[in-house]
Amino acid sequence: MEWNHFDENGNAVMVDVSEKEITERIAVASGKIRVNDAVMSAIVNHTAKKGDVLTVARVAGIMGTKQTSNLIPMCHPLCLNKCTVDFEVKETENIIKALCTVKVSGKTGVEMEALMGVNVALLTIYDMCKAMDRAMEILEDEFRHLKNGTMYSIIGYLKIEQGDAEAALAFNKEALDYDDTDPVYLDNMGQTYYRLVGDKETAKTFFDKAIALKPSAIDTNYFLSLYDIEAGDTEKAIERLKTARGQIDGLLRMVDEDRYCLDISTQLLATQAILQRANEEVLRAHMLNCVKQAFVEGNEEEKIDELIGVLHKMMK
Repeated sequence: MEWNHFDENGNAVMVDVSEKEITERIAVASGKIRVNDAVMSAIVNHTAKKGDVLTVARVAGIMGTKQTSNLIPMCHPLCLNKCTVDFEVKETENIIKALCTVKVSGKTGVEMEALMGVNVALLTIYDMCKAMDRAMEILEDEFRHLKNGTMYSIIGYLKIEQGDAEAALAFNKEALDYDDTDPVYLDNMGQTYYRLVGDKETAKTFFDKAIALKPSAIDTNYFLSLYDIEAGDTEKAIERLKTARGQIDGLLRMVDEDRYCLDISTQLLATQAILQRANEEVLRAHMLNCVKQAFVEGNEEEKIDELIGVLHKMMK
């Protein structure tokens, strides 16, 4: 995985998003806090000495989202379109769940803002009730909804693996509509035309754009090496494969065996490249684990169908 928060000298930098298009982006994050009976009673009955706990926590969470770029060094300052903080009180479990929804029309996502809103809201609950319960426990954070090109890209890639050309084209086009300078989105479209449509000429236009943006991309280098082989330029093909760092032996083996589609190990690597790109680490790591398990258990088709169903729900 390439990190884009560092320059060639290892210095920390803010990612340049000036070339990206402005798109609508939504992130929803949630978290929980476990409290004792006294705190739960005070919150439900509005008897806490510091005031209405959830009302104050809601305002604090919204304020927190607007301070994200001041606290997380490499976050871009964003002009948020919408922010809500809601709570689900589970009295029988002594748990309060906070849900923060953030929406922006911009060039970068708002997942950090959503996470900041949730955590500030939960910390405010702790602060207002700590005199009654010093053992309150803040539980896991998670993403429930992320609307951006990544979702379409993941489904588009899975549709490629299923051999569904029409759906793959549709989803990968949606991803490119969000960001036509993302090398993964471009590579996915290239793979769609190469592997499913059989239009190598169109596929190469996408691969060329992808490699210009990310010269070390594993899949893109692999497919471009196939064009080199067809042109009789074995030296260039080997050079491309060596550029795909960390996968030299596996990729060279593919050339030796003259394979024109990805094997399971490289499918996994390609999926990992999509799922573990910068931002949305929680969602992507979860999806990657699902795909890994599918490969281990040998039920790729069933698991891919399940993943697509989950992703569709998240996008609604």
